[in-house]
Amino acid sequence: PKEKIDAILAHFGDVMASKTEIYEAEFAINKKGYDPIIVSVRGKPTEWYEDGTVKTIPGIIIDVTEERKREAEFEKMSALFANVENAGNVAGWIIEDGGKDGHIFGTEATGMILYGKTTKDGRYPIQNWVTNMYKDNPKEKIDAILAHFGDVMANKVKEYEAEFVIKRKGYDPITVLVRGKPTEWYDD
Repeated sequence: PKEKIDAILAHFGDVMASKTEIYEAEFAINKKGYDPIIVSVRGKPTEWYEDGTVKTIPGIIIDVTEERKREAEFEKMSALFANVENAGNVAGWIIEDGGKDGHIFGTEATGMILYGKTTKDGRYPIQNWVTNMYKDNPKEKIDAILAHFGDVMANKVKEYEAEFVIKRKGYDPITVLVRGKPTEWYDD
């Protein structure tokens, strides 16, 4: 939007006029023939002219597209599960991209139930969850749960359901019932 562009240019002008020390901005770049990206730009003046205006401002530009997509998905998921969680010890979770990034995305209740703590971005390592499940349950049971999950991810089974014990440091052990149903599939 024009207002955002005007604000970015005004901020840059303030930096160049030495009214502000650091230049920071985040904006989308839409280039014909390419997918749009979101970039974060940050710079700090290092040289000035005698009149006090900036001569040199080195900086960095970072593609934050995937991070912003994850944040948007987390916000969307949090909104979806907010009413359910108000019912009690219920937590919402999503495993995206077949779990390839190694994380489960969950609400604060998910973090507390599965890990005994929360994270700022709602991402929780799947490996930690699995490791704790193996520590707290018979190996055969967890092997069966993971095989069942694999069948769901391979679209051999339509819904996921598992029950296991979690012993979190500083908390009493709890029995957790996890249910899920895939909502998107790859073409293969």
